[in-house]
Amino acid sequence: MKICFIFPYKGIGGVSVVFSQMAEHIATNLGYEVYVVDYIDGAISKQINKEICNFIEYSDSFLTYLPENLYIVFQGMTPWSIFPNLVIPKNAKIFFWTLHLGNFLPVFPGLRRHMKSNTFIFNLVAKTIMLPWFLKTRRFVKFLMRHNGVAYMDNDSYIYTKNLLSLNCYNPKFLPVPYKTKNQLINFDSKRYKINKSNKIRFIFLGRLVNFKFFSLQLAIKKLSEYISVRKLEARVTIVGNGPYINQVIELSKKYNNLEFEFIENIPYKKIDKFVKGNFDISLAMGSSALTCGASGIATILLDQSYEKVKENYLFTWLYERDGKTLGDRINSKHLSNTFDSLDKCLDDYLKNPNKISKLTYEYVLKNHSIKTISDNLLNQLSKTKVTYQLFKEYNFYKKGIVYFLFKKLFGSRHNEP
Repeated sequence: MKICFIFPYKGIGGVSVVFSQMAEHIATNLGYEVYVVDYIDGAISKQINKEICNFIEYSDSFLTYLPENLYIVFQGMTPWSIFPNLVIPKNAKIFFWTLHLGNFLPVFPGLRRHMKSNTFIFNLVAKTIMLPWFLKTRRFVKFLMRHNGVAYMDNDSYIYTKNLLSLNCYNPKFLPVPYKTKNQLINFDSKRYKINKSNKIRFIFLGRLVNFKFFSLQLAIKKLSEYISVRKLEARVTIVGNGPYINQVIELSKKYNNLEFEFIENIPYKKIDKFVKGNFDISLAMGSSALTCGASGIATILLDQSYEKVKENYLFTWLYERDGKTLGDRINSKHLSNTFDSLDKCLDDYLKNPNKISKLTYEYVLKNHSIKTISDNLLNQLSKTKVTYQLFKEYNFYKKGIVYFLFKKLFGSRHNEP
């Protein structure tokens, strides 16, 4: 079996990390011939060991030809968004791994945030001026599920897709986000896990600063400031990441003088583990960043996604209290509490027994997101996919149409964002 992971993307994001780690693991430990496709200066290109995996350059300026008899892994996306300069053999098997909420939703340029955050607006736009795209995407996802060509990272991403596309599909396949742990032995009785009132509690947020991550982080910082003030403690918050919401986070930090803030724009992928290990007590995280911190023995509070201001009674929870798959749901009523002090309770529990919380987080990552377990699952699902590129073309999914090119010309392309 020859496997090819395709995600040309120049930004910083979790999909590139997942594909890089999975490609290297399968090539190194399972003996398969593995390819990765990315821009020459893309995120995967900078992370991957090109002596282990075969690198194929993608470009917006020339065609990229893929080898015969491949099993191709794409990030979930609408069919017309598949990278146009790829030349895919007809006998290639295709599989989509949905690693972000709403990957399959057709959205109108300029209305992305509103359509993904508001069901009414999505239905209004998708089922009127975007009706042809809505119906095509709906048919596409049904086709993938019927032919074992798609897996969802968690139940929330499946339900979200199912509801907004009005699907009647059942028995979805799941493939949680993996993390390549170092099989390190961490001494959870060491001094660094013993916090007292004379020490600063060291918090970290690691990840892209984008709209759906900002609002839960905003509430977390507000409540953290209140907690520190009441308990007469000190805390330092390190923000590692960049993105369109960086200025909003900087402005937010200026409102809370009792918290010490540190901003770090970027840390190279291969140096992240070394940077976080031993330097932080608690992480506020979402997506693969939660696994990065948890695998280093950092107690991790998992934040959920929202495109609008989060209610004060949002329920903050530890990563280890979740369902074993999710790395951040879309916030709804089940994520709200009857009280307003859920973050206080988390922090109280940590200060009473930091060793226990940190160890539970670490063990949770090993149990539910081991790259060995997830890679075996992926290979099993790849062997069962019935989606070939020939079949894909026969169903006319790949055709973009003149209106697509008009939109791209007027509004630019964001099809390869995670």
